[in-house]
Amino acid sequence: MSLVTDASPARPGELIHMFGAGYGPVDGKVQTGEPTPTDRLYRITSGCTWRALGVLTDPSPIEAPFARLAPGMVGVYQLDFRIPSDWPYPLFNA
Repeated sequence: MSLVTDASPARPGELIHMFGAGYGPVDGKVQTGEPTPTDRLYRITSGCTWRALGVLTDPSPIEAPFARLAPGMVGVYQLDFRIPSDWPYPLFNA
């Protein structure tokens, strides 16, 4: 695993990891201010449709095999997206 940079870009078919906050409820209870336990996964329960935008294109559905609270972190969600294998654009915006 490495950081995505201009010198080391992600490529079509690769899985990228994104982190964020505020994605809504999960299927379990984590105490406020405590790290997410690592003994199970806490999946996002709100209905999400993940789409990617390219350059001047309509949004395309994308695979998000991991959309959960990040294990061991406090209040952070981890979202993993697979860049479509036929993605022709230099930018990928999920």
